[in-house]
Amino acid sequence: MIIYVHSKFLPLNTFLVSAKASWTVLRVRGYLLHKLAEIGHHRHPFRLKFKGEYLKDTLTLEESGIYDTVALELVPLATVQDLQSDLFWRYKKHGARDEPHLVALNQEIEIFRKRQKYLQIMKVLLMTLFPIAVLDFFLPSDSQNPYWVWGLAQVIYAMVGLYFAPGFTYLSGWVGKEKNVIKDSKAFDYFSLFCGFSLFTFVMNILCIGLVSQLVLCNETVIVGCTSSTVPISYAYVMLSLSSIVILAVTCLSGYLYFNAQMDYGEIIEQSLTKFKSEDQIRDALKSSDQAQKRAAAFEISTRVQGGEDEKYKILEKELLQPLNNLCLSTDRYTQEHATEAIAELLTLPEIQEHYMALCNVTTISSVLVNTTSPKARLEALNALSYLADSKHKFKMAPVLDDIISCIDSPDRLNDEEYELILSIFANLLSTDITLTTELTNSIASILSDAKGEQIQRECLNCFLIIATSNPAYLCTPSCLDEILTVSTRTIDDSSISTMFDVIIMICSMIDGAEFLLDPHNLNYFRNFVQNHQSRPEYQLVTAQIINKIVNFDNLLGACLDAKIDDIIGSFLDENPQLDETKALLFESGNRLALEKRHRVRNIDGQRTQSRLSRITNDISSTIGQSETLPSLEGSIPSLPMA
Repeated sequence: MIIYVHSKFLPLNTFLVSAKASWTVLRVRGYLLHKLAEIGHHRHPFRLKFKGEYLKDTLTLEESGIYDTVALELVPLATVQDLQSDLFWRYKKHGARDEPHLVALNQEIEIFRKRQKYLQIMKVLLMTLFPIAVLDFFLPSDSQNPYWVWGLAQVIYAMVGLYFAPGFTYLSGWVGKEKNVIKDSKAFDYFSLFCGFSLFTFVMNILCIGLVSQLVLCNETVIVGCTSSTVPISYAYVMLSLSSIVILAVTCLSGYLYFNAQMDYGEIIEQSLTKFKSEDQIRDALKSSDQAQKRAAAFEISTRVQGGEDEKYKILEKELLQPLNNLCLSTDRYTQEHATEAIAELLTLPEIQEHYMALCNVTTISSVLVNTTSPKARLEALNALSYLADSKHKFKMAPVLDDIISCIDSPDRLNDEEYELILSIFANLLSTDITLTTELTNSIASILSDAKGEQIQRECLNCFLIIATSNPAYLCTPSCLDEILTVSTRTIDDSSISTMFDVIIMICSMIDGAEFLLDPHNLNYFRNFVQNHQSRPEYQLVTAQIINKIVNFDNLLGACLDAKIDDIIGSFLDENPQLDETKALLFESGNRLALEKRHRVRNIDGQRTQSRLSRITNDISSTIGQSETLPSLEGSIPSLPMA
């Protein structure tokens, strides 16, 4: 039967599979691995879907309800980034991989390459018999032994071999003549029959050499039935020996190709894809010390859990969940990828989530974020954590925050999909009673600064809004305020900007937050924020509300004057706000600052008057003191005579 296989992840690629109804789904997957190897996508495991459901590997095509000219969907178990990187796979240096199915693929490719090579050599040898047969016409012959006839027999032998010989290439398979002479018979195919024919021809060629050896030279006693020279005899030996060597080589090649032709695409790979016949064997492999066994077991589980809920519950019933979870910390990259992928798929079921939280340590899967070098393992670990965070078990997931924060701070750049998963986890955990830290808020600010999509910006701001509702003080860090105040310069999304204003209002509603905005290190950001929004009618009111909230703190009036908020208000009023409410808020804020300025001026004038009076008092006191210390003039001036 003919099966068409397509994939939306591999556009413009439809694979044609010539299969039999007795083939298992695993066999078809093994066959497809050769097709994928042609375009460089063979490194990643995949599954097959039919009518929206994953096919079970152990069932045959007939049992799966798949018939001739049916279309199947190929679903790669890889990220889009991995598939895109495969486009340049042929042009990059890459090390060998020892995964069982890839080793089996290389073995099959080697077998098919040899088949193609040796079949070509066999045809070339058959063609060399034509010039040899021409030279055989010059063999010494007589009426009793016409050796030239043997040359004609060799021509017939070579023509039969070449005419019925099938063609084969690795990319196209068998082409030309039918390989099986008797349909569906492995014993009687072209190579087995031609091997027997070649063996018979070889024996007859040896017989000819034996007959030639009976020739004798003519002498005085032998005159009839002899040859007059040794040259014809030597010539016969050379030509018949040469043809014997060629025919023997063809016989050996046809015998080898008979056994080689028994191998079809996917047979070895099928065995490598399923090394375990029972769950007990898988459990033993998970707990073994052999790394290859662990990797094969993790791959087996990752493919089985794609088959549906029944397969997932089997993993749980056979107590494979805990050893599988431990493999997430494996030092082998591919084992870690398959293990985290299987855990993520298992945690889509609430019942398995319950058992996972009871039997396994959730920090094991979160540790993958810090220890792995594989983007795929990191993505699958985040998927697993997002399923748990979105369930009733989110109240037990506070320990994973440290690993997630470390993942964000790592040098490895995360993609948008990973950011969305992280923010989803944060949003769910922030709705619980987790302990807020500045490290958490700074990590969200780091995502916001690196985010390119509006969806991620909205999710970051929603997390800030949850934190601000609980305790705005944790947003009073330079990195957080820097990112919050500059959101509107990076997006035109109304929802994001509205959330930004809500967060800033909550920060300004707290004296510590308002004071932090007036700090010299943050003042420029705040001033630019007001300037960017005071000229836009839709944001004028909320901007005026923010200024009003800051000015309403009596203890911060002096800081507002130092920060020249009155100048900001004056510039704002110059824009002639449209709403009267906006003007009223600005006038109220300006009046408070004006009163504070007058109060400050009066205090300064009072201090100057008091200082002047103090100086006058001090001068009088010093003058009086000096007069008291002047020497008496009595007796020093002579008395004038009375008239």
